[in-house]
Amino acid sequence: MLWKKMLLCFLIISISFSAIGCSGNKKEIQRLFIVLALGVDSTPDDRIEVTMQLLNPNVSGQQTGGVEGGSGKDVIVLSGIGDTFFDAVFQASKSMSQVQHFGHTKYIVIGESLARKGIGNLVDSFIRIEEFRLNTPILITKGKASEIVKLQTPKSPIPAIVVENLFLRQEMIGYRPFSYMLDFENSLTSDTTSSVLAVINASKPTEDTPDKTFVIAGTAVFKKDKLAGYLTDKETRGLQWVNGKVEVGSVTFVSEEFGKVSCEIVKSSNKVKSIVDGDKITIEINIKVTSDVRRISAKIDPVKQPEILDRIGKEQSKAIKSEIELALNKSKDDLGLDIFGFGEAVHRSYPKEWKKVQKNWDSLYPNIEIKVNVNSTIRSTGLSNKSSK
Repeated sequence: MLWKKMLLCFLIISISFSAIGCSGNKKEIQRLFIVLALGVDSTPDDRIEVTMQLLNPNVSGQQTGGVEGGSGKDVIVLSGIGDTFFDAVFQASKSMSQVQHFGHTKYIVIGESLARKGIGNLVDSFIRIEEFRLNTPILITKGKASEIVKLQTPKSPIPAIVVENLFLRQEMIGYRPFSYMLDFENSLTSDTTSSVLAVINASKPTEDTPDKTFVIAGTAVFKKDKLAGYLTDKETRGLQWVNGKVEVGSVTFVSEEFGKVSCEIVKSSNKVKSIVDGDKITIEINIKVTSDVRRISAKIDPVKQPEILDRIGKEQSKAIKSEIELALNKSKDDLGLDIFGFGEAVHRSYPKEWKKVQKNWDSLYPNIEIKVNVNSTIRSTGLSNKSSK
């Protein structure tokens, strides 16, 4: 297809200029294999398995010279096993006639088995590769990372681009946390906040969607550098409400008065305040949300009864507060880990008091009082003031 060839040519040309002109490592593009996606797993004998999704320059007419099965495919997938990450990359590159280049990697995915053992040294290895962008996304999968990297989707000839676009979209609507290489590396040294990463999995085929595709939703929570558990997509959005990261999306709820209601988020803001009174620590969370009604079951007429919008707003506030409380309960009761940065809020406002509780924060955190206040404003009910019901 013409659009497909144009896309590949544009991507290769843009990468060529960047790799040659901007990296400072001035490797010739003819000697590079662009790594679009990288998966890292742990083998049963505790070795490292690396899976790389590479852009195939053969498609645009460039000669790659020795990659079996490369001709005619938009991407090539190679794997290698070694005692360390670098050793595994070397083993994977044995069949490559070009040098791999990580400067345009769209994402890194790590398998659950490896994540539970600890990934601090692995992420440090990423940081030491100068080609890697420090804002490269890192994700966790509940299965094997190799399965995600190998997954083909009809949505695009280059699967890594599908993941990149999905990753950006899910951050805006609040169904994944901040999940970048440098941020995770810095969070590992934090005394106040547990590290989190986004979760990616392959969808299960259904009658309506027989082809597998990527699903990014949920959060992987770490204790130090080891995977401790997960948040669901709703718990994740509760986390993101507190972090002030829900920019767009919808809030759907059911009430006795209005039936099923869906509101589109226009804007939101957050404020987290810590209060220390003697030995008592209280966290106060204030969320403000402005929305438009997009669907409502009940017959309403806001023109004749403008107070209806206030009542819908109160129902929306309850729904948002419920999402936040789901995340709080999982964090405090199940995981026992401060994923919100409440400790940092105490540290900023009460540095002297923080020194007294810092060492025991993990044991104190599940017992602190947390107050959640949500204020919703319904701006309009759309073009129609009455339900069609």
